[in-house]
Amino acid sequence: MNMQEAFPNSDAPAKGALFFLSESPLCPDSQGLQHGTVRAASVHAALRQAMRSRSESLVNVDPHILGTASHGEGAIVSLSELLPVALPLRTQRGLFCWGTSPGILQLIHAVLSAANLTAPPSVPQIEGSDLLCAPSSFCLDSGCIGLEELRCNAKEDALVVEWADWLARFALPASSALEWWQAKLKRDLVVLSDDLFNSLTRRAQVKIWHGEKSTPSIAFPENCLFMCKVGANAAEWSSISGILQQVKLVRLGSDRATGHGVCRTRWVI
Repeated sequence: MNMQEAFPNSDAPAKGALFFLSESPLCPDSQGLQHGTVRAASVHAALRQAMRSRSESLVNVDPHILGTASHGEGAIVSLSELLPVALPLRTQRGLFCWGTSPGILQLIHAVLSAANLTAPPSVPQIEGSDLLCAPSSFCLDSGCIGLEELRCNAKEDALVVEWADWLARFALPASSALEWWQAKLKRDLVVLSDDLFNSLTRRAQVKIWHGEKSTPSIAFPENCLFMCKVGANAAEWSSISGILQQVKLVRLGSDRATGHGVCRTRWVI
């Protein structure tokens, strides 16, 4: 999947990426991807709400930065739909690891390269195994890692270490409270084939019940890492980017009104 296919409704020149770490289950509001996603309009709306509630300094900023309509039309800044980047997966050793895929890493690389930002490491390629992992992974067991109910042949790869370090440093929210999670990501990131990643993404989703007789919502679990592309045509981008980076906490997804979808942000712009 190339950048145009992944972000079909985001035509503005890339300025970087916005990462989200979910602190509670996040319910997709669109089935645009195989495993569901959050629409670009919903991302715009969530950030507008966050800007209004963040502080007095953001209440009166130019309303056209993120658009005024529910679909974000007229926005100076263009945000794409949400893309899952790394998901917590259960392992048969009783631990969890974060799973991603070469296709996802290639999209991150493409977005940041298009924005003329320092590009992440080269993308590892899977050949002769089901997944790639770091040599220090606690989840590795005799050359295999059991994910969910699958037992996958694993191959150690130094590029996985480089990507895990990059994601921990630049994609996870910058907070001393997340030091354990940063160390965990550096040690226990696995790179799956794109097909296996999509399959396990669906299996990792959870059900949220709103009452005994209600129909459950399907949600991504907490501690998922997501990304959207940030684009803009505005000449005043440097001043706008400073305003955007003040937004550090948002609620996303179809169940955000019930307390789900709480995410911390990390801007790479």
